[in-house]
Amino acid sequence: MPALFIDSCSQLKSILEKSESLSPHNWLISYLECYDTIGWEGCEKWEKQSLILTDEELKKDIYLRDMQFIWGVFSAIPTEYSQKDIEKYALPELEDPNYMANHINPQHPLAFLEISVWDGCYTYVCAHDENLLNPFKEVPYKVIDAEEDNKTMNKELCRIQDILRNMVPDVSEAVANDVQWEC
Repeated sequence: MPALFIDSCSQLKSILEKSESLSPHNWLISYLECYDTIGWEGCEKWEKQSLILTDEELKKDIYLRDMQFIWGVFSAIPTEYSQKDIEKYALPELEDPNYMANHINPQHPLAFLEISVWDGCYTYVCAHDENLLNPFKEVPYKVIDAEEDNKTMNKELCRIQDILRNMVPDVSEAVANDVQWEC
């Protein structure tokens, strides 16, 4: 289970509080949209679509303002990597179909953990090392094993797909393969 679904993201503060035990890292933040981006010192950075902050910089703003994030991928990347190293790779995306996969890992190749905020409603936390997720299971929100949830959903989608395939047997193989869910 290297991924969790947390049924809340209105306040990232309580989720970030659980990241205290992580090894030294910076945050690559992409696909960012948040409230509270005007009227306070340092707020300009939060109007950007992507940015890189130290762990201290991110937590200072979050703990001070308790901002609400609507969208964003927060990738924890070891401090040994420079901004130039980080920018060699594509930015993580929220519309990535891997969030529906049976195995979910951080999108950025240098990231060891990612926190993805979706539509101001919920949050995914994924990591290469399952042990890194343990503190996040303690947040005061509903927490679900995202991979197990996806396996159940994907199995049901495959079952429905098989029913549809049997109901419409004359669909060409090319069309069926184009719309087939990977089972």
